Amino acid sequence: MVLLRFRQKRVAFSGDHQFLIRKKDKQAQRNAEEYADQFPDTARAIIENHYVDDYLDSVETVEEAVELIEEVKHVHSKAGMEIRNFSSNSSEVLERIGETSKVQQKSLNLDSDVERVLALIGSRLLDSVCKALTLPVAAQFLCSDSTTVLAWLKSETRRYHQFVGFRVGEIPSTTTVDEWRKVQSKVNVADQSTKWRDGPSFRPDDWWYVGPAFLMEPDESWRKENSEEYSTAEEQRAVFLHHRVISPLIIDVQRFSKWSRLQRTTGYVVRATKVFLGLHAEGPLTQEELLKAEAMIFQQVQKHAYADEYVTLSYNNEHPDAEPKQIARSSALYKLSPMLDDDGVLRMNSRIAAAPMVTKDARFPIFLPKSHRVTELLVEWASNLFKEQLKAITEHCAVTFTNVSTRWLFNPPLAPHMGGPWERMVRSVKVAMAAIADHPHHPSDEVLETVALEAESIVNSRPLTYIPLDHADQAALTPNHFLLYETQGINQPSRDLQHEYATLRDSLICSGAAGYTNTYLR
Repeated sequence: MVLLRFRQKRVAFSGDHQFLIRKKDKQAQRNAEEYADQFPDTARAIIENHYVDDYLDSVETVEEAVELIEEVKHVHSKAGMEIRNFSSNSSEVLERIGETSKVQQKSLNLDSDVERVLALIGSRLLDSVCKALTLPVAAQFLCSDSTTVLAWLKSETRRYHQFVGFRVGEIPSTTTVDEWRKVQSKVNVADQSTKWRDGPSFRPDDWWYVGPAFLMEPDESWRKENSEEYSTAEEQRAVFLHHRVISPLIIDVQRFSKWSRLQRTTGYVVRATKVFLGLHAEGPLTQEELLKAEAMIFQQVQKHAYADEYVTLSYNNEHPDAEPKQIARSSALYKLSPMLDDDGVLRMNSRIAAAPMVTKDARFPIFLPKSHRVTELLVEWASNLFKEQLKAITEHCAVTFTNVSTRWLFNPPLAPHMGGPWERMVRSVKVAMAAIADHPHHPSDEVLETVALEAESIVNSRPLTYIPLDHADQAALTPNHFLLYETQGINQPSRDLQHEYATLRDSLICSGAAGYTNTYLR
């Protein structure tokens, strides 16, 4: 900002500091604030136009420059600071303040491979200049000799790669497309530093300093809006059109009101294909044909509802040696571990895949869209089947409950003490399980299993009968005697089972528990 204000007015000058700062004057601008009432313009110049230890400023006349310089030197001297080595574009100013004129020639060399970002740099520079200047700006224009850049500015940013799209997208925040003009390379000042061998000259009369000549011409010759259209394919994103033919459903499922009819109709279609292939098939539909018909229905529905997922998984199955393709993250099946089975049906690879006692449909659930007609028919069929099974169970229970040989024992509500021994065992289990009730975390499967086994051991170690003890070492008969051959089941040495059987039987008879003999030893 200081450098921009340095170029605002006709007479420019700069000076360098050399000073010692007292502890109480650690902040360099504090001294200027102390003299703000006596020298307001000088204080503002010191605060706003100092860059590190250099002072750069510009005014309209030589008299203003000399007066401001003398006041700045005076204010700095009050703080023990000396400002010297002044430079200016006016030799008269330097003579009147006692400085000699110094002219330095510098060379500038820029890398030419920056065309893609020059437009963005230009717009940023223009925005910074307008914010820094205290002069009103009535209009602003930017010129470029690159038709590629102008084509980018007049196009949608999403058509290009990120590098171009992001930078071109930032430019409209500070400028408009109408403010950009096409300029010929031979009058483009920027090319003087990048394309011409001699490089720019910093003489006061050089166009690098005063600007190109066309700026001095009448406004209508160069300020008119550029109506020429530009186009370029450089840096454009590739546009892909994917075309895939999806085979229609073999049977119009909207015509069916029951799942069984749709399945059997499709089964006859499967049989017809066998006949066309010369295979013999007659009689009622077999279970194999019905299963194939079901798989065909599911497959056709999934090809429509999950077309992209089906194609991706089919490719992975057909090319096992190639790098597998991934399902898109936006897919509804992305987190559900989809897979294709041997029949070409989409299923979920669940955590119970290795469970041997569970059916295939339970281990690998089938994906079906919830709003499809096939799904509605299947849910309705399963619901009716469940109702029929529930009705049969209800009828069986009714017959059992109303049988004359059925004896009913009722407990009053909220009176567990009326339950007798079994309620006491329930309480024992509850007390044992309460050990993990206050656990700070959810118990793991191993912890829960351990507590349940401990509760089981406690219940099974209860006495079954009252046995008068002849001596202190005699143990009461418990369920663990039948399960573990002793009360606690801690030590289980090898035993003669026939001898143990006879001993246990004698113990029961001697204890007067003959009623248990037929129950436990049959």
